[in-house]
Amino acid sequence: MGAGGRVTVSGNVAVNAGNAVTNYVSGYSGGLDLTTSTATLTLDGTMAVNFAGDPLTTGLYWGLRWAGNHTNALQQLINAGSLTVDDSGLAPFLQGKAGLHYDTTNSYVGLVVTRVPLPSERSTVILVR
Repeated sequence: MGAGGRVTVSGNVAVNAGNAVTNYVSGYSGGLDLTTSTATLTLDGTMAVNFAGDPLTTGLYWGLRWAGNHTNALQQLINAGSLTVDDSGLAPFLQGKAGLHYDTTNSYVGLVVTRVPLPSERSTVILVR
């Protein structure tokens, strides 16, 4: 799946024991998108949301979205070790900021981005005195 790709599901999702799902987020939000608040997420296996590249836009940068307020359920999955979140692939000023968010419509695994890092491999700094 390319950057910003989504797996949209209106029903229940289960990752069975012994199985693992990993979502690498880079550039744009994307990943598992549970579109109904009555959907369930059952993780007998594991799910990882890895922020592998810096965001290209400001706003909420997410790797899992779930309609309704499911922050408690997501926190329980994190506490159990079934759901992991890794933001070590982001610029240093964004690392440690990924977590759970709710905006009155959806729950998210992600972070709020107020400024976009410059791509280091394409950046030029010119100092004029």
